[in-house]
Amino acid sequence: MKSRFLFPYWTKFLGSFFLLCSIPLIVLWQDPAFKITLFLMLSGCLLIAFSKERHEDEHIAQLRLESLQWAIYIVYALIMINWIFLKGNDLLYSMHFYIRFMLPIFIIRFRWVMFKSTRLMSKEA
Repeated sequence: MKSRFLFPYWTKFLGSFFLLCSIPLIVLWQDPAFKITLFLMLSGCLLIAFSKERHEDEHIAQLRLESLQWAIYIVYALIMINWIFLKGNDLLYSMHFYIRFMLPIFIIRFRWVMFKSTRLMSKEA
């Protein structure tokens, strides 16, 4: 299977490095550090989420699609709930939060489903 829109496998490690570098900067959380942290965190999550697996096949592509769908459902449901209960700056801050954490929700869900899938396959063998 040839996937056209995924990064190479090695970019997963680069994304992990970016994500780990952003963690100490979260403590600083001042204006310039905030922008650097946000850039490192988002680019790291993007590279982790959309890099190929070692053996990319149709099953993994289906799991990736379902996980992305779950992440979008969760984030948009939370956004709709916030529209009902929050106003002004609180709504704006929550929108920034949910947009920033859609990819980590996708990554967690995808890795969990991959873990369960490989565990099931190893039990069958």
